[in-house]
Amino acid sequence: RFRRQTQFIGVPVDINAPQELIHQTLELLKQQVNHEPHCDVVLVTSDEVTFILAQKLRSRDIAGFWPDFSADPNNGHALISEATKLAEIAIRRKLVLFIGAGASLGSGMPLWGGLLNTLAEGVGIDTDDFRWKSLDYLNKAELVEKRMASKGTVLGETIVEMMASSIHSLQHALLACLPVNEIVTTNYDQCIEMASLAVQNEPVSVLPFHPNANSSRWLLKMHGCTSTPDQIVLTRRDYLRYMENNASLAGIVQALLFTSQMLFIGFSLQDDNFHKIADSIRRAVRGNENHKIGITLQLFTNQYNEEMWHDELQFICMEESKGPPDFAKAGRKLEMFLDLVLMKSSSMDTYKVLDPGFSKILSEDEEKLKAILLEFIDSVPEEVRNIQSWNHMKNMLESLGYTF
Repeated sequence: RFRRQTQFIGVPVDINAPQELIHQTLELLKQQVNHEPHCDVVLVTSDEVTFILAQKLRSRDIAGFWPDFSADPNNGHALISEATKLAEIAIRRKLVLFIGAGASLGSGMPLWGGLLNTLAEGVGIDTDDFRWKSLDYLNKAELVEKRMASKGTVLGETIVEMMASSIHSLQHALLACLPVNEIVTTNYDQCIEMASLAVQNEPVSVLPFHPNANSSRWLLKMHGCTSTPDQIVLTRRDYLRYMENNASLAGIVQALLFTSQMLFIGFSLQDDNFHKIADSIRRAVRGNENHKIGITLQLFTNQYNEEMWHDELQFICMEESKGPPDFAKAGRKLEMFLDLVLMKSSSMDTYKVLDPGFSKILSEDEEKLKAILLEFIDSVPEEVRNIQSWNHMKNMLESLGYTF
């Protein structure tokens, strides 16, 4: 379960399933989940048409599919509104994901502090010792590396063994399904790569380690990757050298900040990593008082954090801070929120009205548009199709699913 509040099961949908069957399946699953609150169901589709059809059907019943949000007139309704705004940014292809360690918890990966403690215990350090606890993350990593080196062990290779995983989390899958072309992460694991491959059926271009000019999506791994253990950034020395040797990567992030909206997922505002990233961004936007660093998704409200970061971050919080924090409950709510963002971006986005495979999900007005466009294509003379302006029109029609 990897710290989930509830179990979840996947229910596959046949690629040729008719609309009525998908609708009946959704209704049946909705009723079942409402009667069995300890289980979540993931509807698994294997083709784009079925996926969009299911999302359009769900969009007609927000209260039924997201009852926790609809029943809460305060934070729940606010989350629905924020999900709509994020979806609108995403379908304009202006959303950039910045993924932290929290997103990988669902696939069994440790958080930053947990990773260091496990490494420390492996070299004989008492992690309950107050002297260990008093060290910051970078000094802890430095100490662990020195002890490992004295025993002939390589830190990067040990991390690769710890972070090896053949699965990605539900959160990774939801993020990979969003209409985004740029992703940044400080994670070493390859979970988002696996999720993206499953969704797009093509490998993501991983910068700077495995660039692929033919990929429609790229992923910038700022602190290294398990595929290249010798380039993992963990110790203070690694960070100092990183800033010297990877200024171009930082430049990519800075450029994205000025042209897109950055969404931070899986970051704690107490995380030294986040503070370093925020500071580099802060310096990049200095002089532009109206430019925020981005939007951060947080599990709980924290009035002091929000006061401190008010001018730089927009907060979207899953739960009010009342009593002991229930991380599993808040984590599940974050999954539901991302699911809502994905549903809205899928049902609001422009899809391939000219692709015959999409015929079964077209509305009456979309059918009219399709007929007009097909009549237009047939009316274009061959000699006109040779001019440059037609190439622009051709590209637009192909993006709507037409095959010349």
